[in-house]
Amino acid sequence: TPPRPFTSPDVPVTPSTIERLDNGAGIVVRPMRLAPVVALQVWLDAGAADDPEDLPGMAHLLEHLLFKGNPSRRFQDLVATVEAVGGSFEAWTSHDHTVYELLLPSRHLRLGLDVLADALGPLSVDPDVLAREMSIITQEERQRADDVWTDAADVLVALAFEGHPYGRSVTGDPRKLRRATADDVAAFHQRTYRGERMTLVVVGDVDVDVARRDAAETLGALPGDGRPPTRTPQPFPPQARVRTAVEVRGGGLATVGIGFRVPGARDPATAPLALLDTVLGDGPASLLQA
Repeated sequence: TPPRPFTSPDVPVTPSTIERLDNGAGIVVRPMRLAPVVALQVWLDAGAADDPEDLPGMAHLLEHLLFKGNPSRRFQDLVATVEAVGGSFEAWTSHDHTVYELLLPSRHLRLGLDVLADALGPLSVDPDVLAREMSIITQEERQRADDVWTDAADVLVALAFEGHPYGRSVTGDPRKLRRATADDVAAFHQRTYRGERMTLVVVGDVDVDVARRDAAETLGALPGDGRPPTRTPQPFPPQARVRTAVEVRGGGLATVGIGFRVPGARDPATAPLALLDTVLGDGPASLLQA
């Protein structure tokens, strides 16, 4: 079907609508008719901080595996399916979230939601595919270790969050993760990839009612009991001393990282501190990099 006429950029954007589907998945829809495209994101409330203690890196590993075909999947090649209609499919993992995002022509909204539901739904893990992905992740970790800036950032985060799950590397420890079996991966998926842990964001040239209906028929059909996810509190341990680390390597390049605690996101001082961070060290025009 041809795209609807665009709204002039000077027309106010329609307010977002926010609600929950029957399985607990959140859905946020924001029409924005500036171009015949739609952006879809699913934010999963599970990341590296939720990794099993003995299998660090599980959330990141699962992100990799969901792009691989499995017998239960409708679309054997998720990326190729999206690219065939002129779209793109990306994903990334943080300590708190795993995010899957699509950008595609708005007339293919339903296809994008079908692909997301297929990717995030019940998982069948092929041991051979698991072994191949573990090799890829191991290579990624080696590349990170070869980058002096990335290595320094990892060390700084581990020191700053000593004794807390945020101190873990998102990519985990390949030496430990290599022990993960297909059953381990399936168990983690079954525990975390549930409707109540998902929030779908739809922005672009869409009709709110159509987006709501299609989301209910796709992501709304995934497992979930509608109740908010429960999390075990992980208090931040007292930080009563200065912590330092020095790594010596060849190459003649020195990298220095300094971190210190700041107030929480709701504190009035957070915005000025974020601005100070940008002025001092964010980008090639900042004061510390000029």
